[in-house]
Amino acid sequence: MRKKLFLSTLIISLITLTLSMLAVNLVFHQQFSDYLTKTNEATLEQLPSRVSAIYQSKGTWDSTSLDDISHSLPIGTVVTLTDLSGKFISPMNCVLL
Repeated sequence: MRKKLFLSTLIISLITLTLSMLAVNLVFHQQFSDYLTKTNEATLEQLPSRVSAIYQSKGTWDSTSLDDISHSLPIGTVVTLTDLSGKFISPMNCVLL
């Protein structure tokens, strides 16, 4: 009788622990994904002002500064920088090496 009681308590505890771990993992994954999405959106929203600031401070398109900005973009982001007439200036992309 004691053995059955112990085993049933153990099984219930293991099931409860497993379900708790799965719930915590699911919530953490969702919250972390939301955080990454918000961070990436904020980075991309700041991109035009950052590029504009570089051009205004240097008076030209500084490739080193543009590369620095490219490396701060979210992984997999590809942006093509063109002037008002559509002339190609520089690619800006961040790839996982």
